[in-house]
Amino acid sequence: MPADLCESREPGGDDALLDSSELETVSLARLALTHPRGLAGLEPLFERTHGGGGARNPGWLPIKLKRECVDLNASCVVRTPSVDARDPAWLGFALVGTPPSLAPCARMSGMGVVPRYRGRGLARRMLAHIQRTLPSTHDKLRCLSEPHNRSMYAHLGFEESHNIATLLHFGAGADTALAEPRDARPGHGEVIAQWLDETWTHSPIESKRVWQTDDGRAYLTREGCSLLVHRFELADTSEIERGALILDRLRASVEQGTPVLVYGWPDDPDALRSMDHRGWKVAQRACVMVRNY
Repeated sequence: MPADLCESREPGGDDALLDSSELETVSLARLALTHPRGLAGLEPLFERTHGGGGARNPGWLPIKLKRECVDLNASCVVRTPSVDARDPAWLGFALVGTPPSLAPCARMSGMGVVPRYRGRGLARRMLAHIQRTLPSTHDKLRCLSEPHNRSMYAHLGFEESHNIATLLHFGAGADTALAEPRDARPGHGEVIAQWLDETWTHSPIESKRVWQTDDGRAYLTREGCSLLVHRFELADTSEIERGALILDRLRASVEQGTPVLVYGWPDDPDALRSMDHRGWKVAQRACVMVRNY
């Protein structure tokens, strides 16, 4: 990877960062035009700001952009020039998706600032860029906040909507009941847990599977060694207890020891209690927060 696009360097001193006139906010659309491999340069920046430790496979970014309908004009990076104009310091990024299933609400698909430069107004700077460049069809922006970041997002103008959890358990069967998706489309019944319609639709076909009974259906993708339930539907009832029983039947159909993740489960005591009784654990919690424009 070329030096001008890869690691986000730290400038030699802090004083340069205090002068906001030295900073650039660059859209991903412009970056793609001016640097043919510019988008790939975001991969190490993302890993650095989120502590990924290099766990992702190279080339994950184009897949993420497609799955989450990322708008290259509204998405941006913040950087500061250096003595060598080809070697800017990358300080932060914001990825914004405009999936049709959420319109007129856009969705933050990722935002991060290099740890050393947090608390210096870079997030607010990127949000101003997003406000200027969002399509006119979108007048809201939603994001997922980890519990300890709620006050930060509230300070940036976001309001709490609802809470969700990602659940984890392990397969206990022989992986014999998962079918290829063929023409399956979301919309079978009442949704209990969901990521986005688009993330499943735009996932590589070879990674997609569908599991269903007369009572419910799950849309899954294989993510590394894990299976992720993108969407879980019940055919004719929204009773959480019923959904927990059906997901246990799914787990019994998945190969022994395979991690099974369910994204978007309601994070409330009753909904979690029914899963906890069956050995499902909360792997991650998030608050959905929304800002109006």
